[in-house]
Amino acid sequence: MQALEPRTSEDGEPLSEVFLQLYKTNFPQRYLPKGANGERLDLPASARLTIGEQGIKIDVIIEEGRGYYGSDYEPPDFAEVDPPIITFGFHRDKILRLVVGGRNHSHPTAILVIADPTEVDEGFTLTFASTDSNNPNWHIMKLTKHVRERLGVTIEEVSAHATGIDDVPF
Repeated sequence: MQALEPRTSEDGEPLSEVFLQLYKTNFPQRYLPKGANGERLDLPASARLTIGEQGIKIDVIIEEGRGYYGSDYEPPDFAEVDPPIITFGFHRDKILRLVVGGRNHSHPTAILVIADPTEVDEGFTLTFASTDSNNPNWHIMKLTKHVRERLGVTIEEVSAHATGIDDVPF
């Protein structure tokens, strides 16, 4: 029988990794990174956030062609060997805050606010949603804990309706 416990960097997934869906962003398209072959981000997409001492690295799976309409379609997953990804990151000094407490449909969200390098606006946002079917709030709590403790980033807690991101149409 396999034990149920978090894996560590010695035996698998580092504890600093959080798996979420990158749901949306307001970064201008020209500022978004591209894949090795010029692929663009197509959202929503699976994302792996790795929180280090100096910042956050974000890997997003590229789903070219999105075979949603095929009955045998299986989206790429981070469990695969070398899934196609786009990688980008932000130094801790560029992360303005993390906003938690919102929802996208029934999924809890976390909004990472990044400083606008052009200083036209306060910042750009990356909205992540936790789609885990067993305990979606845990992933947002894990992200919040690591961002606060490892990076010293301000955490803003709001209700779903206060964020303006509650996409439930009723």
